[in-house]
Amino acid sequence: MIVHKMIRYLAVLAILLAGTCLAAEPEISPPVQYGYEVVVTFPHDTYAFTQGLLFHEGWLYESTGLFDQSTLREVTLVSGVPTRGIKLGIGHFAEGLALVDDKFYQLTWTSGRGLIFNKTDLSYIKPFLYLYGDEPLAKDKKPWGLTYNGTHLLLSDGSANIYFIDPETHKEHHRIAVHNHLGPVKNLNELEYIKDKLYANVWKTDSIAIIDPETGHVTGEIDLTDLYPRHLRTKKENELNGIAYDPENDRLYITGKRWPKLYEIKITLPHNPNE
Repeated sequence: MIVHKMIRYLAVLAILLAGTCLAAEPEISPPVQYGYEVVVTFPHDTYAFTQGLLFHEGWLYESTGLFDQSTLREVTLVSGVPTRGIKLGIGHFAEGLALVDDKFYQLTWTSGRGLIFNKTDLSYIKPFLYLYGDEPLAKDKKPWGLTYNGTHLLLSDGSANIYFIDPETHKEHHRIAVHNHLGPVKNLNELEYIKDKLYANVWKTDSIAIIDPETGHVTGEIDLTDLYPRHLRTKKENELNGIAYDPENDRLYITGKRWPKLYEIKITLPHNPNE
């Protein structure tokens, strides 16, 4: 009898402790909804199916996609004209782009490997295999976005996961699951690491998620619906997909796939009518 009572007591205690642990979990606040202001508008190549974008020492570097059209290019900011570039092979569909020291890392969508280029002259160095994720074979991995935080490459694949990759071994170090107060946030695409936050285009939307790279919490969102309204786009012009940051001058550049313009924007807090 004593044994049965003790078992019941321990069972009740376990339930109470579990409830206490659940109750102790902090609630996730909804993301802050940021506004924006357009500072300057620049031309953008309407043939550029933008998959990766970054700014370095006064130049834009862009990875453009589609089979038999993919490139890595250096672009003049003011004119939007490529000054030099490399066209990838027919079998490559280029995706995200990141700069690690003196090397560009460019993802490809279905090739099972990424490509490494020399920053100085854009010459090809070597491939690298995809060693992240749960799929056993590199060819089964289809990455989307890429950026660099100074230690790891951060990679998206259209899921709610962000993978932290060692740039030397190409192995996954760890990952985070991106979520807001409603649950997982999927379709994470082009990435940029800005002031210890991860900015991510969300595919099929005109929204950028601002993510805490430690927790995966979406702490903010930038609604860019009116930046280049969909009713003004032609059939060939696709989603918002291109984030580049100039850390020296604190400038943020935004564009999309085959958009005719690239925008420098300033992020603002939403207007409070009670102020």
